[in-house]
Amino acid sequence: MRTRLVLLGGQTIALGLMMAFLVVPASSLFLVEYGADKLAFVYLAVAGSGVAVTSAMARAGRRWSLSRLALTLLVCYAVAVSAAWLLLVFADATWVTFPLLVMFPLSIPLGFVIVGASAGRLLDLQQMKAYFPRVVAGFSVGFAIGGLLAAWLARTLGDVAHLLVLDVAAAALFIGLVVETGRRHPAQLRSRPDQTPARSDTTRRAGGGGILRNHLVRLVFGYQLLSAAVTQLLDFMVWERAALRYPDADDLAAFLGYFGAIINVVSVGFVVLIAGRLLSRFGIRLGLAANPLGVIVVLAGVIIVGFIGGGPASLAFFVLVCAAQVTDISLTDGTTRTSINATYQALRSVVRLRAQTWVEAAGVPLALGFVGAYLLLFDALDLGILALAVSVAAMSIAWLVFAVLAYREYGRDLHRTFARRDWDPTALQVDDEASRAVLEGLLESEDIRDVRLGLDVLSDAGSPLLLPCVARLISDPDSDRKQLGVEMAARLGDRDLVPNLLGVVVDGETPGQVRALAVRVATSLGADADAFGSALADPNVAVRVAAAAAVAQSDSDLAQRARSVCVEALLAPDDATVEAGLVDVAYSPHPAYADAVFAIARRPSPPKGWAEALAAHVRFLQLDRVTLLDLAAENPTSADRLVEAMGRSRDESACALLAGLCVDGDHELAEAASRALAGSGFRMGAATVAQLAALEVARATRAAAAAQAFADQDGAEHLVRALDDEIADSSWRVQNALGLAHGTDWLEHALGQLGSSVDGERALAIETLEVDLGHRTAGYTLDLLDPNVDASQRRQRLASRDDAPVADPEDWLTEFLDDPAEFWQEGWLMVCALHATAVILPDQGAGRGRQHRDDPDPVVAQTALWLLAGHANAGR
Repeated sequence: MRTRLVLLGGQTIALGLMMAFLVVPASSLFLVEYGADKLAFVYLAVAGSGVAVTSAMARAGRRWSLSRLALTLLVCYAVAVSAAWLLLVFADATWVTFPLLVMFPLSIPLGFVIVGASAGRLLDLQQMKAYFPRVVAGFSVGFAIGGLLAAWLARTLGDVAHLLVLDVAAAALFIGLVVETGRRHPAQLRSRPDQTPARSDTTRRAGGGGILRNHLVRLVFGYQLLSAAVTQLLDFMVWERAALRYPDADDLAAFLGYFGAIINVVSVGFVVLIAGRLLSRFGIRLGLAANPLGVIVVLAGVIIVGFIGGGPASLAFFVLVCAAQVTDISLTDGTTRTSINATYQALRSVVRLRAQTWVEAAGVPLALGFVGAYLLLFDALDLGILALAVSVAAMSIAWLVFAVLAYREYGRDLHRTFARRDWDPTALQVDDEASRAVLEGLLESEDIRDVRLGLDVLSDAGSPLLLPCVARLISDPDSDRKQLGVEMAARLGDRDLVPNLLGVVVDGETPGQVRALAVRVATSLGADADAFGSALADPNVAVRVAAAAAVAQSDSDLAQRARSVCVEALLAPDDATVEAGLVDVAYSPHPAYADAVFAIARRPSPPKGWAEALAAHVRFLQLDRVTLLDLAAENPTSADRLVEAMGRSRDESACALLAGLCVDGDHELAEAASRALAGSGFRMGAATVAQLAALEVARATRAAAAAQAFADQDGAEHLVRALDDEIADSSWRVQNALGLAHGTDWLEHALGQLGSSVDGERALAIETLEVDLGHRTAGYTLDLLDPNVDASQRRQRLASRDDAPVADPEDWLTEFLDDPAEFWQEGWLMVCALHATAVILPDQGAGRGRQHRDDPDPVVAQTALWLLAGHANAGR
C-alpha cells in the first residue's frame, strides 16, 4: 500500500511541476504580447484539439495497456515542449506560446486520467476516499514548488522561456515513475483491456456516444463540464485582473509563480488536514457538492464588492477573485477529483477507464471551448468583468444541481451493480452513505431474493454490518427471512450467533425444517449438546432427529438415548421420517447407524439422502474384496451404489479397495470403481496403473480384432459400434487411472503435445511419457489415447498388434453370446450380438433366443424374445 501511494503521489508531484514550468512562461509571454482578450481563441483551440486527443486516446485505450498509453502521452508532451523551447530561444517565435497554452488545460486532465485510472486499479474505494486526496495533493505540492522556483528563476535566468527546460525534466521524472509503477504492478497496469464487454453495456461503440448513454456518466460529464468551465472562467478573471496590474512580463511571471504557490500551499493544507476526514465521514455527497457551494459563497462576496464596494478595479475585488480561484482549486483537489473517481466504481470495470477518459479528458476541452465562445460573446456585447462574475455564480448553481443529481444516480447505479452480481469486492465497499442506503433497501425488501443479495454484498465486502444483520434475520418472525438468517449464520461461522440459533430451535411457531437447520448450524458453531436435550422429544421428526444426531456425538448422558432416536428414524416405515434421519446421520455419522444406512441403500428405490449418508458411513462398514464381489453377484445395483459411496467418501482405505477392484474382479464392478475413483482425489499407485493399462489394452485389442472381423458384414453395424464403444471405455479408464497416478494437468499437457504439428514436440511428448510412466505403460497409453487417430484408425492399429486374436465372425458371435470366461460381461454387447445373429447366422436365431430369453438383464431378454418372434415368423 505505502509503495503504491508513494508512486502515485510522485506522479502527481511531477505533473504539478510540469504544469508550473509550462504555464508561467507560456502565459506571461502570451499575455504581454497578445493581451488577455485573446485567451478566448486559446480556449476554442483547446476544445477542438481536446476532442481529437480524447478520441485518439479512447481508441488507444481499447487496444493498449494503461502503462503504454501513459508513456505515449508523456513522451509526446516532452517532445512538443522541447520543440517550443527551441523555437522561442533560437527563432524568437512568440506565437508558440499559443499552442503551449492550449496544451496546459489539456495536460492537467490527461495527467489525472493517468493517475486516477492507475489509482482505480491499485486502490479499493475505501483506500481511494482515505488516501487519494493525499495523492492529488502531490499535484499541489509540485505546482507550489514549481511556482516558487519559476517566480525566482524568472528574473535569475534572464529569459522566462528557459523554464521550459525544467518542464521537460519534470516530464522525464513522470515517465520514470510510470515505468516503475508498471514494473511493480504489471497485472493491473500492463495488461491489455478486456475487448469483450457484456452486451448490457453500450461500450462496444468506438466513440463516447455509447458511454454517454449511461445516465450516471452523462450526469458526471455535465458536472465535470460545469466544473471545468467555472474553473477556467475564474482563472481568466484572475489573469485578466493581473495583466492590468502587472504590465511587465517578468513582474507578471513572478506574480503568477507566487500566486500559483499560494494556491497549491492552501490546497495541500486542505487536502492533508481536512479533505480525507471529510470524505471518510460524509462520503461522496459532500465531495460532489462542496466545490460548487464554496465557489458560490466566495463569488457572492465578489459580486457584493463589485456592486456596492470599491468596484471591479479595487484591490478588494482582485483579492476576492483570487480567493475564489484558491477556493475552487483547493476543493477540486481535495474533494471533487476523489468523488468523481469514486463514482466510476459504480460502473462495470470494463467501462471505467473509457468513461473516465471521456468525462475528464473530453469534458475539460469542451468546457474550455464553451468558455472561449462565452468570452467572445461577452466581448462582443461589451459586458464587463462584474457581469462575468454574476454569470459564473449562475453556472455554479447549475453545477450544484448536477452534483445532487449525480449523487442520486450514483446510488441507483450501485444498486444495479449489486443486482448484476458482478461487483469487484476489492474496488467496491459498502460503508459510504449511498451504499448503506441501497443495502438498507435490499435488506428490508419483502422479496427474499433482494435480502439474500444484500447479505451477499455485505459478505463479499467483509463488512462488520453482516453479523448484526444476520442476528436480526434469525429473530425475524417471517420463516423465510429466519431460514435465510440461519443459512447465513452457517456461512459466517460466528459462535456469537449460537444463542440466536437456540432460540429458533425452541420456537414452536417456526417450521420444522428451519428449526432442524438451526440445530445443525448451532452444532457446527460449538453449541453445548445438553442444550438440545428437550428437543429429543420434539413432536417434529426433523427437529427430533437433528437434535439426536447432534447429542449422539457428544459425551453427554443423553448420547445413548439420542443414538436410539436416530436408529428408530432410519428404521421407520415412512420415507419422510427416514429421509429426515438420513440427512442428519450424514451430517453426524456414527458406527451405530452404519448397518441401518446400508440396509436403506439396498432397497430397490431408496429414499432421498441415501448416497450422502452411505458415503459418510463407509468407514464403519467392514468391507473387503470378497464382500463386494459377493454383493455384485447377488445384487449388482446395491454393489454399484456402495462403490459410488466409497468414492464419494474419499476414505483412503475404501479408495484403495476400489483401486484393487479396477484390476481384479467383476468387469461391471471394475467399471463402477473407475467411475467412483474419478472424482475422489485418490492417488493410484504406478504398479496398479500399469496392471490396469495392460488389462484394458488386452480388452481393447480383442474388441478391435472382433470389430475388424465384422467391418464388412451386413447386419453387424450395431455390433461394430458397440465394440468401438468398448475401446473408448477402455481408453477412458486408462486415462482416468493415469490421471489418478500422475495428475490430470500433466497428463492433459502430455497428450496435447502428442497432437502437436511442431517438429520434435510429439517425439518429446513420447519421451516424457516413457520416462514418467515406463516404456511399457507408455506404449499402452499411445495405443489407446493417441489424439492423432480417429476411432477407425485406433481400431485398425489395435487389431494389427501381435497379440491380437484372429477368428471368424461365427466364433466371435459365439464368444459374445456364451462368454464362457466371463470376459465381456457387457449386456449391450450381447444385445448387439443377438441383432447380428439374426442376419449373419439366421439358423441359430431360435436357439440363441431361447438361451437368453430369461436373462436378468431386461434389455437382453427382450432382444432374445424379438429374435424368437422373428424366427417364428420366418418359419411360417
